[in-house]
Amino acid sequence: EDEDHIFILRELRRYIENHKNLKSHNHMGSDWKSSVTKIHSYDKDQKIDNSPLGTVTTSFKQEEKDISLELTDSSSYLVELVAKEDRAPLIEKML
Repeated sequence: EDEDHIFILRELRRYIENHKNLKSHNHMGSDWKSSVTKIHSYDKDQKIDNSPLGTVTTSFKQEEKDISLELTDSSSYLVELVAKEDRAPLIEKML
């Protein structure tokens, strides 16, 4: 693992957790709560249905973009998530 990358991610997490002006996870979409509740009801080894998984993945990706915009607005620096590939499989794997 890249130590610089880990440091940057830790600093970003610290920034997000300590700045109340960021709206992190407040506007995740109308189906977010029910989808998360359904996913939490699964056993660890159980496969998650596509419907709640898709809802959570799409909402999470949008939230990443929203946080980037908020950070750009509050810092006067361009902050954007640059991904070489679609992040959906990675987000799904995290679940």
